[in-house]
Amino acid sequence: MSNILSVIPENLTLGIVIVVMTLLAFFKGRKILYSLMLSFFPAVMMYQAFTHWGIFVDAFPKGFFEGSSTNRVGFFLVVYIFMFYIIQRLIGYEISRRGLHKILDSVFLSLGLVAESLVLIFQTLGLPDFYHLSSSVEVFVASAAGTVIMLIVAVFALMYSSRA
Repeated sequence: MSNILSVIPENLTLGIVIVVMTLLAFFKGRKILYSLMLSFFPAVMMYQAFTHWGIFVDAFPKGFFEGSSTNRVGFFLVVYIFMFYIIQRLIGYEISRRGLHKILDSVFLSLGLVAESLVLIFQTLGLPDFYHLSSSVEVFVASAAGTVIMLIVAVFALMYSSRA
């Protein structure tokens, strides 16, 4: 697996994710990305609460959250899908835009979603090898200032794209 990762240029995976999310928002509607972004914050809070709540942690086998990263990612995905389902039901409309505004909204929403995923990967789940990033980018995102800036980018993307 490390041989495959050494062939991929640094930061290429991050760029591919941004392009795919932009195209998804542009062609399928931005309601999906709104829901994905808005469900991130309560999902992270629920995940952290559950992983630190003694009664809940004791219900799982010993070392479930400390062992393989697959367990942590799987559990987070269950919580995230649950929150996404709730948020998607709450968002009942799609803002209709055309032309340059639609493209900008799609790009900003995808950048916000990627910023949230970086915070999730580095701060919540502790999986720094998920994206193939350069070492300077990893150090920045893993820092407290990088986390705050990534969350500001995500909130700005939501604010910009939700304006009427």
